Amino acid sequence: MSYLQKAEMMLIYSLASTAICCAIIIFYSFIYKKGNKPHFGDVIISVLLVVLAGFRYGVGSDYFRYLESADVWYRKFGSLRALLSWDVITKYSFEVGYKALSIVAGRLFESPYAIFWIVAIVLYIPIVHFCRKYTVNARAAIATFLLFGFWGLSLNVIQQAISMMLVLFCFEALNQKKYVRFVLLAILAESFHTTAIVAILILLFVKSGIAKKILKPSYRNVILMVVLGLILKFSTGLFLRIASKISFFSKYVGYLNATTLDGISRKYIMYGALIETVFIVGILFLSIWKKENKKSELIPETGHLSSVPLDNVMSIIMLGLPLSIVGVSRTLWLANRFAKYQFQFLLVLVPSLVENHDSETNRTNDVILKRNQWLFWGLMIIWHAIYAVLMLDNNRFQIATYLML
Repeated sequence: MSYLQKAEMMLIYSLASTAICCAIIIFYSFIYKKGNKPHFGDVIISVLLVVLAGFRYGVGSDYFRYLESADVWYRKFGSLRALLSWDVITKYSFEVGYKALSIVAGRLFESPYAIFWIVAIVLYIPIVHFCRKYTVNARAAIATFLLFGFWGLSLNVIQQAISMMLVLFCFEALNQKKYVRFVLLAILAESFHTTAIVAILILLFVKSGIAKKILKPSYRNVILMVVLGLILKFSTGLFLRIASKISFFSKYVGYLNATTLDGISRKYIMYGALIETVFIVGILFLSIWKKENKKSELIPETGHLSSVPLDNVMSIIMLGLPLSIVGVSRTLWLANRFAKYQFQFLLVLVPSLVENHDSETNRTNDVILKRNQWLFWGLMIIWHAIYAVLMLDNNRFQIATYLML
Protein backbone atom coordinates (compact mmCIF):
# COMPACT_ATOMS: atom_id res chain seq x y z
CA MET A 1 0.00 0.00 0.00
CA SER A 2 1.38 3.43 -0.97
CA TYR A 3 1.81 6.41 1.30
CA LEU A 4 -1.14 8.23 -0.27
CA GLN A 5 -3.37 5.20 0.22
CA LYS A 6 -2.36 5.11 3.86
CA ALA A 7 -2.58 8.88 4.32
CA GLU A 8 -6.33 8.86 5.00
CA MET A 9 -5.90 6.25 7.72
CA MET A 10 -3.04 8.17 9.26
CA LEU A 11 -5.06 11.39 9.12
CA ILE A 12 -7.85 9.77 11.14
CA TYR A 13 -5.30 8.71 13.72
CA SER A 14 -3.73 12.16 13.61
CA LEU A 15 -6.99 13.98 14.36
CA ALA A 16 -7.93 11.52 17.09
CA SER A 17 -4.53 11.70 18.78
CA THR A 18 -4.55 15.50 18.55
CA ALA A 19 -7.94 15.56 20.28
CA ILE A 20 -6.60 13.24 22.98
CA CYS A 21 -3.57 15.48 23.56
CA CYS A 22 -5.80 18.54 23.86
CA ALA A 23 -8.08 16.69 26.29
CA ILE A 24 -5.08 15.74 28.46
CA ILE A 25 -3.86 19.36 28.52
CA ILE A 26 -7.32 20.69 29.45
CA PHE A 27 -7.63 18.08 32.20
CA TYR A 28 -4.19 18.92 33.55
CA SER A 29 -5.12 22.63 33.55
CA PHE A 30 -7.85 21.94 36.10
CA ILE A 31 -5.50 20.21 38.54
CA TYR A 32 -2.37 22.22 37.78
CA LYS A 33 -0.56 24.14 40.51
CA LYS A 34 2.26 26.62 39.96
CA GLY A 35 5.75 26.18 41.32
CA ASN A 36 8.62 23.74 41.04
CA LYS A 37 7.65 21.46 43.90
CA PRO A 38 6.05 18.10 42.97
CA HIS A 39 2.27 18.18 43.09
CA PHE A 40 -0.39 15.48 43.27
CA GLY A 41 -1.61 16.59 39.85
CA ASP A 42 1.72 15.47 38.41
CA VAL A 43 1.11 11.97 39.76
CA ILE A 44 -2.30 11.89 38.09
CA ILE A 45 -0.98 13.06 34.72
CA SER A 46 1.94 10.60 34.93
CA VAL A 47 -0.46 7.72 35.63
CA LEU A 48 -2.69 8.85 32.76
CA LEU A 49 0.19 8.89 30.26
CA VAL A 50 1.47 5.51 31.50
CA VAL A 51 -2.00 3.91 31.26
CA LEU A 52 -2.67 5.25 27.76
CA ALA A 53 0.72 4.06 26.51
CA GLY A 54 0.59 0.76 28.40
CA PHE A 55 -2.82 -0.37 27.20
CA ARG A 56 -2.37 0.68 23.56
CA TYR A 57 -2.27 -1.90 20.78
CA GLY A 58 -0.80 -1.34 17.32
CA VAL A 59 -0.25 2.37 17.95
CA GLY A 60 3.20 3.32 16.70
CA SER A 61 4.69 2.35 13.36
CA ASP A 62 7.29 0.19 15.11
CA TYR A 63 4.88 -1.23 17.73
CA PHE A 64 4.94 -4.82 16.56
CA ARG A 65 8.69 -4.76 15.96
CA TYR A 66 9.24 -3.75 19.57
CA LEU A 67 6.68 -6.29 20.78
CA GLU A 68 8.36 -9.14 18.92
CA SER A 69 11.94 -8.10 19.68
CA ALA A 70 11.21 -7.89 23.42
CA ASP A 71 10.25 -11.56 23.40
CA VAL A 72 13.28 -12.44 21.26
CA TRP A 73 15.73 -10.72 23.60
CA TYR A 74 14.20 -12.33 26.69
CA ARG A 75 14.34 -15.82 25.18
CA LYS A 76 17.86 -15.28 23.83
CA PHE A 77 19.50 -14.03 27.03
CA GLY A 78 17.12 -14.92 29.87
CA SER A 79 18.99 -12.85 32.45
CA LEU A 80 20.73 -9.51 32.78
CA ARG A 81 23.97 -11.27 33.67
CA ALA A 82 24.03 -13.01 30.29
CA LEU A 83 23.30 -9.73 28.49
CA LEU A 84 25.70 -7.47 30.34
CA SER A 85 28.92 -9.21 29.38
CA TRP A 86 31.55 -7.24 27.52
CA ASP A 87 31.38 -9.47 24.44
CA VAL A 88 27.62 -9.03 24.11
CA ILE A 89 27.73 -5.30 24.79
CA THR A 90 30.38 -4.70 22.13
CA LYS A 91 28.59 -7.03 19.68
CA TYR A 92 25.54 -4.77 19.81
CA SER A 93 27.59 -1.54 19.75
CA PHE A 94 26.72 -0.83 23.42
CA GLU A 95 23.02 -0.51 22.51
CA VAL A 96 21.66 -2.91 25.15
CA GLY A 97 19.25 -0.71 27.11
CA TYR A 98 16.03 -1.91 25.48
CA LYS A 99 17.25 -5.48 25.60
CA ALA A 100 17.73 -5.12 29.36
CA LEU A 101 14.19 -3.78 29.80
CA SER A 102 12.90 -6.68 27.69
CA ILE A 103 14.57 -9.18 30.02
CA VAL A 104 13.12 -7.45 33.09
CA ALA A 105 9.64 -7.48 31.53
CA GLY A 106 9.96 -11.16 30.61
CA ARG A 107 11.11 -12.21 34.07
CA LEU A 108 8.51 -10.21 36.00
CA PHE A 109 5.40 -10.67 33.86
CA GLU A 110 3.90 -13.29 31.59
CA SER A 111 2.08 -10.79 29.38
CA PRO A 112 3.93 -9.94 26.15
CA TYR A 113 2.64 -6.36 26.51
CA ALA A 114 4.46 -5.81 29.81
CA ILE A 115 7.36 -4.23 27.95
CA PHE A 116 5.19 -1.24 27.02
CA TRP A 117 4.16 -0.71 30.63
CA ILE A 118 7.77 -0.76 31.79
CA VAL A 119 8.83 1.60 29.03
CA ALA A 120 5.96 3.98 29.86
CA ILE A 121 6.93 4.06 33.54
CA VAL A 122 10.61 4.55 32.76
CA LEU A 123 9.81 7.31 30.28
CA TYR A 124 6.84 9.42 31.38
CA ILE A 125 7.35 9.71 35.12
CA PRO A 126 10.83 11.27 34.70
CA ILE A 127 9.57 13.58 31.94
CA VAL A 128 6.72 14.91 34.07
CA HIS A 129 9.19 15.33 36.93
CA PHE A 130 11.56 17.27 34.65
CA CYS A 131 8.73 19.51 33.44
CA ARG A 132 7.71 20.27 37.01
CA LYS A 133 11.12 20.77 38.58
CA TYR A 134 13.20 22.32 35.81
CA THR A 135 10.81 24.60 33.90
CA VAL A 136 8.96 27.76 34.82
CA ASN A 137 5.57 26.34 33.85
CA ALA A 138 5.01 22.58 34.01
CA ARG A 139 1.70 22.84 32.21
CA ALA A 140 3.24 24.62 29.22
CA ALA A 141 6.12 22.13 29.20
CA ILE A 142 3.80 19.10 29.19
CA ALA A 143 1.61 20.77 26.54
CA THR A 144 4.75 21.18 24.42
CA PHE A 145 5.72 17.55 24.99
CA LEU A 146 2.30 16.45 23.77
CA LEU A 147 1.63 18.88 20.94
CA PHE A 148 5.06 19.22 19.38
CA GLY A 149 5.09 15.51 18.67
CA PHE A 150 7.42 14.20 21.36
CA TRP A 151 4.69 12.02 22.84
CA GLY A 152 3.83 10.59 19.44
CA LEU A 153 7.52 9.97 18.85
CA SER A 154 7.75 8.11 22.17
CA LEU A 155 4.93 5.78 21.11
CA ASN A 156 6.85 4.91 17.97
CA VAL A 157 10.64 5.01 18.29
CA ILE A 158 10.78 3.83 21.90
CA GLN A 159 14.52 3.40 22.24
CA GLN A 160 15.34 6.89 21.02
CA ALA A 161 12.57 8.38 23.18
CA ILE A 162 14.15 6.93 26.34
CA SER A 163 17.57 8.07 25.18
CA MET A 164 16.24 11.60 24.60
CA MET A 165 14.73 11.71 28.09
CA LEU A 166 18.08 10.74 29.59
CA VAL A 167 19.80 13.51 27.62
CA LEU A 168 17.49 16.02 29.31
CA PHE A 169 18.79 14.87 32.67
CA CYS A 170 22.36 14.92 31.32
CA PHE A 171 21.79 18.61 30.70
CA GLU A 172 20.56 19.10 34.26
CA ALA A 173 23.55 17.20 35.71
CA LEU A 174 26.00 19.19 33.58
CA ASN A 175 24.47 22.48 34.71
CA GLN A 176 24.79 21.46 38.35
CA LYS A 177 28.39 20.34 37.75
CA LYS A 178 27.57 16.81 38.85
CA TYR A 179 29.96 15.26 36.37
CA VAL A 180 29.85 11.68 37.63
CA ARG A 181 26.06 11.67 37.25
CA PHE A 182 26.45 13.26 33.82
CA VAL A 183 28.80 10.51 32.65
CA LEU A 184 26.56 7.73 33.99
CA LEU A 185 23.47 9.24 32.37
CA ALA A 186 25.35 9.73 29.10
CA ILE A 187 26.40 6.06 29.06
CA LEU A 188 22.85 5.02 29.85
CA ALA A 189 21.43 7.23 27.09
CA GLU A 190 23.89 5.75 24.60
CA SER A 191 22.88 2.23 25.69
CA PHE A 192 19.37 2.88 24.40
CA HIS A 193 20.32 4.67 21.19
CA THR A 194 23.78 5.34 19.84
CA THR A 195 22.63 8.62 18.28
CA ALA A 196 22.77 10.04 21.81
CA ILE A 197 26.52 10.44 21.30
CA VAL A 198 25.91 13.41 19.00
CA ALA A 199 23.53 15.01 21.51
CA ILE A 200 25.99 14.57 24.38
CA LEU A 201 28.78 16.15 22.33
CA ILE A 202 26.51 19.10 21.53
CA LEU A 203 25.77 19.61 25.24
CA LEU A 204 29.48 19.62 26.02
CA PHE A 205 30.21 21.94 23.09
CA VAL A 206 27.63 24.49 24.26
CA LYS A 207 28.71 24.24 27.89
CA SER A 208 32.38 24.72 27.00
CA GLY A 209 31.73 28.15 25.49
CA ILE A 210 34.25 27.47 22.72
CA ALA A 211 32.11 29.12 20.04
CA LYS A 212 30.18 31.48 22.28
CA LYS A 213 29.91 34.27 19.71
CA ILE A 214 28.52 31.99 17.03
CA LEU A 215 26.17 30.18 19.42
CA LYS A 216 24.84 33.30 21.14
CA PRO A 217 21.11 33.50 20.34
CA SER A 218 20.60 36.23 17.77
CA TYR A 219 18.79 36.62 14.47
CA ARG A 220 22.13 36.57 12.66
CA ASN A 221 23.30 33.35 14.30
CA VAL A 222 20.01 31.56 13.71
CA ILE A 223 20.28 32.46 10.02
CA LEU A 224 23.92 31.30 10.13
CA MET A 225 22.79 27.89 11.40
CA VAL A 226 20.25 27.70 8.58
CA VAL A 227 22.95 28.52 6.03
CA LEU A 228 25.22 25.89 7.60
CA GLY A 229 22.42 23.37 7.28
CA LEU A 230 21.96 24.21 3.60
CA ILE A 231 25.69 23.77 2.98
CA LEU A 232 25.65 20.39 4.73
CA LYS A 233 22.49 19.40 2.86
CA PHE A 234 24.35 19.61 -0.43
CA SER A 235 27.05 17.34 0.96
CA THR A 236 24.88 14.22 1.11
CA GLY A 237 27.56 11.99 -0.38
CA LEU A 238 30.07 13.10 2.24
CA PHE A 239 27.58 12.42 5.03
CA LEU A 240 26.91 8.91 3.81
CA ARG A 241 30.61 8.11 3.48
CA ILE A 242 31.35 9.35 7.01
CA ALA A 243 28.38 7.50 8.53
CA SER A 244 29.27 4.25 6.78
CA LYS A 245 32.80 4.39 8.24
CA ILE A 246 31.64 4.84 11.86
CA SER A 247 30.60 1.51 13.36
CA PHE A 248 28.05 3.12 15.71
CA PHE A 249 26.16 4.75 12.86
CA SER A 250 26.83 2.50 9.86
CA LYS A 251 23.81 0.33 10.68
CA TYR A 252 21.50 3.33 10.24
CA VAL A 253 22.62 3.85 6.65
CA GLY A 254 20.48 0.86 5.71
CA TYR A 255 17.36 2.67 6.92
CA LEU A 256 17.76 5.59 4.54
CA ASN A 257 16.09 4.09 1.51
CA ALA A 258 14.19 1.37 3.34
CA THR A 259 10.41 1.27 3.64
CA THR A 260 8.46 0.78 6.86
CA LEU A 261 7.17 -2.62 7.95
CA ASP A 262 4.01 -1.84 6.00
CA GLY A 263 6.01 -1.10 2.86
CA ILE A 264 5.47 2.67 2.98
CA SER A 265 8.21 4.89 1.60
CA ARG A 266 9.71 7.27 4.16
CA LYS A 267 10.36 9.96 1.57
CA TYR A 268 7.47 12.12 2.83
CA ILE A 269 9.21 12.60 6.17
CA MET A 270 11.25 15.32 4.47
CA TYR A 271 8.17 17.56 4.32
CA GLY A 272 7.60 17.09 8.04
CA ALA A 273 11.24 17.99 8.66
CA LEU A 274 10.85 21.12 6.53
CA ILE A 275 7.78 22.35 8.41
CA GLU A 276 9.35 21.48 11.75
CA THR A 277 12.49 23.44 10.88
CA VAL A 278 10.46 26.52 9.92
CA PHE A 279 8.47 26.19 13.16
CA ILE A 280 11.64 26.01 15.24
CA VAL A 281 13.16 29.05 13.50
CA GLY A 282 9.94 30.95 14.25
CA ILE A 283 10.06 30.02 17.94
CA LEU A 284 13.72 31.03 18.17
CA PHE A 285 13.03 34.38 16.48
CA LEU A 286 10.10 35.00 18.83
CA SER A 287 12.23 34.13 21.87
CA ILE A 288 15.05 36.43 20.73
CA TRP A 289 12.57 39.23 20.10
CA LYS A 290 11.03 38.82 23.55
CA LYS A 291 14.43 38.76 25.20
CA GLU A 292 15.63 41.89 23.42
CA ASN A 293 12.43 43.80 24.11
CA LYS A 294 12.24 42.77 27.77
CA LYS A 295 15.97 43.41 28.11
CA SER A 296 16.22 40.52 30.54
CA GLU A 297 16.74 36.79 30.59
CA LEU A 298 13.66 34.74 29.80
CA ILE A 299 14.66 32.24 32.45
CA PRO A 300 12.68 32.57 35.70
CA GLU A 301 14.17 33.05 39.13
CA THR A 302 12.67 29.81 40.39
CA GLY A 303 13.77 26.25 39.77
CA HIS A 304 17.13 24.54 39.59
CA LEU A 305 17.83 25.82 36.08
CA SER A 306 17.54 29.42 37.25
CA SER A 307 21.32 29.76 37.50
CA VAL A 308 21.72 28.84 33.82
CA PRO A 309 21.06 31.53 31.18
CA LEU A 310 18.39 30.44 28.75
CA ASP A 311 20.95 31.31 26.09
CA ASN A 312 22.39 27.81 26.58
CA VAL A 313 19.02 26.22 25.94
CA MET A 314 18.50 28.29 22.80
CA SER A 315 22.02 27.50 21.59
CA ILE A 316 21.33 23.77 21.90
CA ILE A 317 18.13 24.14 19.89
CA MET A 318 19.95 26.23 17.27
CA LEU A 319 22.49 23.45 16.79
CA GLY A 320 19.62 21.14 15.90
CA LEU A 321 18.73 23.29 12.90
CA PRO A 322 21.58 22.14 10.59
CA LEU A 323 20.74 18.49 11.33
CA SER A 324 17.04 19.07 10.69
CA ILE A 325 17.78 20.85 7.40
CA VAL A 326 19.95 17.93 6.29
CA GLY A 327 16.90 15.78 7.12
CA VAL A 328 14.83 17.65 4.53
CA SER A 329 15.80 14.94 2.10
CA ARG A 330 14.37 11.78 0.57
CA THR A 331 17.50 9.88 1.59
CA LEU A 332 18.92 11.61 4.68
CA TRP A 333 15.59 12.00 6.52
CA LEU A 334 17.21 10.20 9.48
CA ALA A 335 19.24 13.36 10.24
CA ASN A 336 16.02 14.92 11.49
CA ARG A 337 15.87 12.21 14.17
CA PHE A 338 19.26 13.45 15.42
CA ALA A 339 17.80 16.94 15.69
CA LYS A 340 15.02 15.72 17.99
CA TYR A 341 17.53 15.56 20.85
CA GLN A 342 18.08 19.30 20.54
CA PHE A 343 14.51 20.25 19.74
CA GLN A 344 13.21 18.58 22.90
CA PHE A 345 14.72 21.49 24.83
CA LEU A 346 11.63 23.35 23.74
CA LEU A 347 10.25 21.85 26.96
CA VAL A 348 12.38 24.48 28.73
CA LEU A 349 12.17 27.30 26.17
CA VAL A 350 8.44 27.39 25.43
CA PRO A 351 7.30 27.72 29.07
CA SER A 352 9.62 30.73 29.43
CA LEU A 353 8.32 32.13 26.15
CA VAL A 354 4.66 32.02 27.19
CA GLU A 355 5.31 33.53 30.61
CA ASN A 356 5.35 37.24 31.36
CA HIS A 357 8.10 38.02 33.85
CA ASP A 358 7.78 41.24 35.79
CA SER A 359 11.22 42.02 37.17
CA GLU A 360 9.94 44.84 39.39
CA THR A 361 7.40 42.80 41.31
CA ASN A 362 9.26 39.51 40.83
CA ARG A 363 6.02 37.80 39.85
CA THR A 364 5.40 35.44 36.97
CA ASN A 365 1.97 35.76 35.39
CA ASP A 366 0.63 32.65 33.68
CA VAL A 367 -0.64 33.67 30.24
CA ILE A 368 -0.97 30.28 28.56
CA LEU A 369 -4.74 30.72 28.07
CA LYS A 370 -4.82 34.48 27.47
CA ARG A 371 -5.83 35.86 24.10
CA ASN A 372 -2.31 36.68 22.94
CA GLN A 373 -1.37 32.99 23.40
CA TRP A 374 -4.23 31.39 21.45
CA LEU A 375 -2.46 31.80 18.11
CA PHE A 376 0.70 30.12 19.40
CA TRP A 377 -1.09 27.10 20.85
CA GLY A 378 -3.40 26.94 17.85
CA LEU A 379 -0.38 26.60 15.59
CA MET A 380 1.00 23.91 17.90
CA ILE A 381 -2.25 21.95 17.57
CA ILE A 382 -2.19 22.26 13.78
CA TRP A 383 1.45 21.20 13.74
CA HIS A 384 0.66 18.10 15.80
CA ALA A 385 -2.00 17.00 13.32
CA ILE A 386 0.44 17.48 10.43
CA TYR A 387 3.35 15.90 12.27
CA ALA A 388 1.57 12.63 13.03
CA VAL A 389 0.94 12.06 9.32
CA LEU A 390 4.18 13.26 7.75
CA MET A 391 6.48 11.67 10.34
CA LEU A 392 4.79 8.27 10.05
CA ASP A 393 4.22 8.03 13.79
CA ASN A 394 1.46 5.50 13.23
CA ASN A 395 0.91 3.65 9.95
CA ARG A 396 -2.32 2.13 11.21
CA PHE A 397 -5.40 4.27 11.65
CA GLN A 398 -6.87 2.72 14.78
CA ILE A 399 -6.50 3.80 18.36
CA ALA A 400 -6.86 0.42 19.98
CA THR A 401 -6.12 -1.50 23.14
CA TYR A 402 -5.27 -5.18 23.56
CA LEU A 403 -8.10 -5.40 26.13
CA MET A 404 -10.53 -5.34 23.20
CA LEU A 405 -8.86 -8.11 21.17
